[in-house]
Amino acid sequence: MRFLNENLCSKMQLDSLSRDELIFCLLGLNELEGKVLLFLLKNPNSKVREISESLGRHRTSIQKTLTQLINRGLIMRKPVNLRRGYNFVYTSISREKIKKNLIRDVDTWSEMVKKRIMEW
Repeated sequence: MRFLNENLCSKMQLDSLSRDELIFCLLGLNELEGKVLLFLLKNPNSKVREISESLGRHRTSIQKTLTQLINRGLIMRKPVNLRRGYNFVYTSISREKIKKNLIRDVDTWSEMVKKRIMEW
């Protein structure tokens, strides 16, 4: 699974980005996706309603964002049984796993660039 965004942050961007913004840039996340990811890192097993209320965004926007983060492999969804039916809760993969995968992807990208330069 590749986490590194194809459009790498430029050198000028890197100098002005916070740590969170750098990670979001490398992952190719927009502002809302980044906020949801941070929320879930701090609040695992959260419901859509809780995320929506905390971030002040409409439930449908949060649901769409959660689907995008699931598709990227950054969060997981699991059903919780209720008396009647079930509800879903969302949890991020660990911060360490995100860092490990980003470092691996940056190293792979760096080696590919070095190889192409040497072939020139």
